[in-house]
Amino acid sequence: MEKPEPAPSPPTPSTKGLTTKRIVLILGALAIVCAAVVAVIVLTRPAADIGEERTPLGNLVIDDNNIEQIQRDVEEKVARGMFRTYMTTTWTFPDGKSASSDAVMGNSDANAYPFWFEVTLNDTDEVVYTSSLLPVGSVMKEIILDKDLEAGTYGAILTIYMVDENNEPVESNMGFMLTLTVQQ
Repeated sequence: MEKPEPAPSPPTPSTKGLTTKRIVLILGALAIVCAAVVAVIVLTRPAADIGEERTPLGNLVIDDNNIEQIQRDVEEKVARGMFRTYMTTTWTFPDGKSASSDAVMGNSDANAYPFWFEVTLNDTDEVVYTSSLLPVGSVMKEIILDKDLEAGTYGAILTIYMVDENNEPVESNMGFMLTLTVQQ
């Protein structure tokens, strides 16, 4: 007598699929890891010349005496450049002049830097929104576009620009796909 095959188990929360938030976090983490790997490779590659000389990197000379410190410095910069956000990727506006009913943009309190962002339409490269500075741990809702858009659905890119304590740009910026829907 053959044993019947067991029924498939119901999906668990971890197998239901990736949410947009998880995808954004995974992609951001992968970008940081890739940047760290490239930095370590560049900083630790052997010198082109034979002997004790090392290839200078700007004003920096890498040798056996400082390689561990340089690696620690790179890891620290990568850690400070890590970024988390919580946001919605579809923003709905009743009309082109009113606040969105579902737009959310947050700067996690786990981040090292405040940031500002801009929203650019995919088809025209027109900037339709530029935010004020979002301090670490803050959330922005009820966003009103700077440009009065006609009714329709628009593909856009939301680009985040992090700044340090002196409002100087931080080299780690990122962009996210966004859908804007203007109802009337």
